[in-house]
Amino acid sequence: MDGEDILNEAEAFALGHLKDEGSMDPVLSELVVHALEFPLHYRVTRLEARWYIDAYTRRDDRNAMLLELAKLDYNMVQAAHQIDMINISRWWKNLDLPKQLPFVARDRLVECFLWTSGVVPEPQYKMSREVVTKLTTLVTVIDDVYDIYATLDEVKLFTDAIERLQLYLSLIKMHAISNSNTFHCIEFKVKFSTMYRWDVSAVEQLPDYMKLCYMAIFNTTNEIGYDILKEQNFNAETERGDVLKSVQCYMHNNGVTEDVAREYIRKLADEAWKKMNAELWVDSPLPEALVKVVINFTRTSEIMYQYGDGHGIQDFETKDLVLGALVDTLPII
Repeated sequence: MDGEDILNEAEAFALGHLKDEGSMDPVLSELVVHALEFPLHYRVTRLEARWYIDAYTRRDDRNAMLLELAKLDYNMVQAAHQIDMINISRWWKNLDLPKQLPFVARDRLVECFLWTSGVVPEPQYKMSREVVTKLTTLVTVIDDVYDIYATLDEVKLFTDAIERLQLYLSLIKMHAISNSNTFHCIEFKVKFSTMYRWDVSAVEQLPDYMKLCYMAIFNTTNEIGYDILKEQNFNAETERGDVLKSVQCYMHNNGVTEDVAREYIRKLADEAWKKMNAELWVDSPLPEALVKVVINFTRTSEIMYQYGDGHGIQDFETKDLVLGALVDTLPII
């Protein structure tokens, strides 16, 4: 740090003697040269670990068990990173931007991941590596678009579209956080979609190649936002399948017990059935087959959620439904 004069003098003294040392042990010399090249404090932890493991392997006094443990640890973390890279590469391949935008000079997915894995190497931070790698890869592409291909007018249009997107996503984030307990309620979603609509007018003015870039950013950020919401458990259920989302929302909003909430939701479902039944007796502009689809969907919903979350939880009731409908045949006497 600034002002540490004694350490500055010690550094100068050590550097001078270490650089002039000509008869040093080869193993020690390797360590000294490496240290003089770049301070340990400046180095990427994972890359430095790999280098030191290789250097330690060449020492005659190495501890075999310690060396094996270090290699296992490194390989385990590396394996986790490899899985991350496979998943991110699949995303990049599906996005197909380099092929759609041949003028893009830099396809730097691996390099972006190297950056990210250097910043957050711990295996448990998988989502952080994925998010930052995706965003930095897209930023690299957009940087090439701005610097190499786009006109000034196109850049202005694209910047305006991105700023509107940023506002839209910020509103989503703020409203989702402030309404975390009701984020999955149908009433909330309808209210939210009415209050905050994505402004597409700015996108429609973009040239086709910029629309591709924009949609890549939009879809990726929405995907990331959805994953983060799941990670933060923005789900009205206390445990998957224990209670229905609508039941939990009504309990939270009205301060009632689960039995009262279930009775209320059942009443709503019964009222909805009455309305659908009435529609079956009037002439409909819709094809009869489509009307039947709606009715059958409602019926299936009833049996799947009759005893809880029959779709999300493989309980005995759901198993019996599957066996009865798809597996077990009726015996022929």
